Amino acid sequence: MEKQYEVLLKYINKLEGSELHRNKNEHDVTNAYGIYRYQHPKDPIWKYIDSIAASITRAPSHAWDSKTITSIDAKINKATDLELSYNFYKKYLGALDITQYPEDLVVSVVTCFVNTQVGAWKALQEALNDCHKYNLFTFIPPKMHPNGNILLVDGKFGNTSKGALKAYVDNLKTKDVET
Repeated sequence: MEKQYEVLLKYINKLEGSELHRNKNEHDVTNAYGIYRYQHPKDPIWKYIDSIAASITRAPSHAWDSKTITSIDAKINKATDLELSYNFYKKYLGALDITQYPEDLVVSVVTCFVNTQVGAWKALQEALNDCHKYNLFTFIPPKMHPNGNILLVDGKFGNTSKGALKAYVDNLKTKDVET
C-alpha cells in the first residue's frame, strides 16, 4: 500500500473510532474506515460484512442495534477491512491520485476533495499560483495569464495544472534530498 493511502486510512480509521458503527441520525452503518453503506451500498466491503453478520443476525444492517453492531465488529478481520477500504478509496479518489501528493498534504487535499471536487481543484490551482509567485518552484506554462498566474483557477485540473503540481512536488523532493 502506498504511503499516502496508509496516512489517509490511518487518519480516517482514528476519526471513525476504528469500528463498525452507526452515527445518530444516519440511515445505515459505516465501517471503520468511513465507508457509509447508505451512500455506497454496492461496495464489496458490505458483502464481506454481511457474510460475517449472517452468523449473528438476519436483520438488514439499517436495523442492527448497537449490541449487534458490536458483535459483528468483533468478528471483522481488521486486515480484510483495511484491504477492502483501501480498494474503495483507490477507486473513489481515482481522479485525485493521492500518490502524487506529499504525505503531509494528503489529509487536507482529500478532505477538501470529498467536500467539493471543483473547490478542491480551485484551491490547488490557487495554491500553485501563489507558490509559483513566491518562487517556491519553477514551471513554464504553455500560456501565462494576464494577472501573472501560471494557472487559470477554473476547477478543471487539466494537463497544465497537473504539470504545475508535478513541478511543485518534484521541487519538494529535491529539497528533501538536499537537507
